[in-house]
Amino acid sequence: MRSAKRNCFDQRGFTLVELIVVIAIIAILAAVVAPNAFRAIEKAKISRTASDMKSIKTAVLSYYADVGSWPACHYINTAASPMMTNPGVTGWNGPYLEKLAMSPMAKPSGTSGCPIFGYYYVWWNLASSGTYSCYFDMQGDGTYEIRDGISVSVYGLSSASEITKLDQVFDGTGFLGLRGSMNTLFPSCGGLGLATLFIGETGVPQ
Repeated sequence: MRSAKRNCFDQRGFTLVELIVVIAIIAILAAVVAPNAFRAIEKAKISRTASDMKSIKTAVLSYYADVGSWPACHYINTAASPMMTNPGVTGWNGPYLEKLAMSPMAKPSGTSGCPIFGYYYVWWNLASSGTYSCYFDMQGDGTYEIRDGISVSVYGLSSASEITKLDQVFDGTGFLGLRGSMNTLFPSCGGLGLATLFIGETGVPQ
């Protein structure tokens, strides 16, 4: 009696019920994994931004210790940044920073004339106009005790909730350390978020 030979291509395929079960399992796994993955990505962006701002603060303090004055207002990511290039002042002992990428929390600007979204900058009072003063409520009581502060700032963050989470990396008060607020200086740019990390007092007269 001849024995039957089984062809590998003759194996039974999946039934409709089995396919539905597999698809359902995949859908359940996606529903469980996807939110965790998005949260992990958001957390990584916030951690990176906080780390960058802390590094810039340390660099600015080191600059001040060497030079005896604060650096001028500037974007960190420019070749002329005094954090990376000697501005011609006595005592400079840099570079104090490597070149930084933009904040991963930033939303790209689609409006002409808007500030550079996501790039870190040193920001403090301009004595000539006072327009860009950094005010800080150090007690959380609604009064700005510091009206001539210097800070590291970043503009164009995606949402107020993300700024709140960024603040929580520092102190979670919304006042001391990181002061996050929705930007009101550039309403035509969508009022996107401004985050500011206090560094020190400029001593510029008000």
